Amino acid sequence: MGRILAGIDYGEASVSLLKAVSALRRRLRATLYLYHAYQIPRGMPFLSAHVIEELETRTQAEAENRLRAFLRENLSGAERRGVRLLVEREFVTEGLHHHLRTERYDVLGIGAYGPENEGEGIGFHARHFIRKAPVPVVITYPGASVSWRRMLLVYDPDFALNKQGKVRRLLRRLQISYSGLPVVHLKSLQKPHEKLKKLVSPASYEPFAWEGAGLIQVILGAAASVGADTIGILMDPEAIIQGLKATPAEKLHHSPAWVFFPRASQKKTESRELSEE
Repeated sequence: MGRILAGIDYGEASVSLLKAVSALRRRLRATLYLYHAYQIPRGMPFLSAHVIEELETRTQAEAENRLRAFLRENLSGAERRGVRLLVEREFVTEGLHHHLRTERYDVLGIGAYGPENEGEGIGFHARHFIRKAPVPVVITYPGASVSWRRMLLVYDPDFALNKQGKVRRLLRRLQISYSGLPVVHLKSLQKPHEKLKKLVSPASYEPFAWEGAGLIQVILGAAASVGADTIGILMDPEAIIQGLKATPAEKLHHSPAWVFFPRASQKKTESRELSEE
């Protein structure tokens, strides 16, 4: 048994997320917790305490009803059995972090972006939790169909797999097929690139840069070639995050789910995230 926590904001990516984590729940025999954070209007000092309390109670009930309706619209009765709902007045990041700190979860799920997205291929909340969450993070795009049949593992040979016992256990529990795509550092290929440069001379030659939208297209192409419906990231996620940011959101619709496995240490990404905030 395990526990999956999924943040829901009712966007199209959340619909894909719900279906993906529901399928994951069945595969892992886990309990699924759907989380929605809501706010009430601020600046109401002229209202009495009694009126404010009634407003909070009504807003809470409306939020719970909306989450239940979302669940009914997108999952069958059998699929809904055992799904737990968590609704609270809170900010999304603070609320999810609180649950991750105070409860034991095996996976966090979140949509790649919310309804307020302005065209980037990955939103702030997804970036934040990829960098910060202590558990694997599943992100999904609108139209994704994820049945957890095959995963493309994009990995850095320097990723400390010997220190990733939880990752190994999760990958074994999934019981799916895997294909591997190593990300090789340019320095280790410097000599072959020099030979190729001489081979095509005097034509211009540039080595492929494993960054930006081009990196994402390579990964998606590899996933399509092996029939993968999920992409597992076993490397520092920063290049992937920047590549997804540089990719127009509509080009990622119907793409596989991405699973970001946490590194042993998250400290290296803190300064980058603070600069974005």
